[in-house]
Amino acid sequence: MRRGLASSISLRSSAIARGGVSVLPRMAASSPLHSTTSTCLCARCATATTLPQRSISTDDKLKDEMLRMRESYNDLINGNKEWVAQQLEKDPDLFKRLSAGQSPQVLWIGCSDSRVPANVITGSDPGSIFVHRNIANTVVHTDMNLLSVLQYAVDVLQVKHVIVCGHYGCGGVIASMTNNQFGMVDNWLRNLKDEYMLHREELESIPNDADRAKRMTELHVIEGVYNVCRTSIIKDAWERRKSANVFPHVHGWVYGIHDGFVRDLNVSVRGPDDVPLLVRKPVNPSKC
Repeated sequence: MRRGLASSISLRSSAIARGGVSVLPRMAASSPLHSTTSTCLCARCATATTLPQRSISTDDKLKDEMLRMRESYNDLINGNKEWVAQQLEKDPDLFKRLSAGQSPQVLWIGCSDSRVPANVITGSDPGSIFVHRNIANTVVHTDMNLLSVLQYAVDVLQVKHVIVCGHYGCGGVIASMTNNQFGMVDNWLRNLKDEYMLHREELESIPNDADRAKRMTELHVIEGVYNVCRTSIIKDAWERRKSANVFPHVHGWVYGIHDGFVRDLNVSVRGPDDVPLLVRKPVNPSKC
């Protein structure tokens, strides 16, 4: 044993003496540290193999996405410039007149859906519609945002009409008819769920899901009209103008994204005497 160890030391010393190149025989391939199928464990190789490798395709996708983001942003800026030029061509004094103040005839309570812009779908000019929008055009007496808008529109701007406008295919309405959870918005949809329970018998008599959602959309608008009329803001306005022309009038519309037309639900309230007639009655929507 001692003779073998001495021989090994002698061989190693000879290798160092010949320039540091070992002439020791390699360990067997079956050694777990030098298996021909294992990855090299030296520090340099380990560092090289653990560096994150981003594929070219991932880089390209990221660049494309950033490019699309910038293009969509620039489109807004360029679109505004084109719009200003078009408006000035039609009416050189438009912006001078708008800067002097606003006197809209209509308060629009609509859905936040990007496909239902009030001015666009009614072909109205800037300054003609005062707009409030939220998810599913919901009117509740605890919404200070909506109530503030309503009071300003009625008492200061003295609008002649308040329009509650929903739209078929409303995501908020459809979501409220399920048991799914969507996070924070569930608190808001609670209002619609309560309305669904109020009309449950009628709604669940409709076998088709799409038709049921359409009817729920209409009923939700009618509830919105009713809730607007029940606010102290509207009731006080009607009381003050009792001897004169009573306004504002409150209307219920539904917009059809599929064809671009608005439907009058024929539930307009022109004063306090009309409110008792608004008993969530069946409606026959008519295109305006």
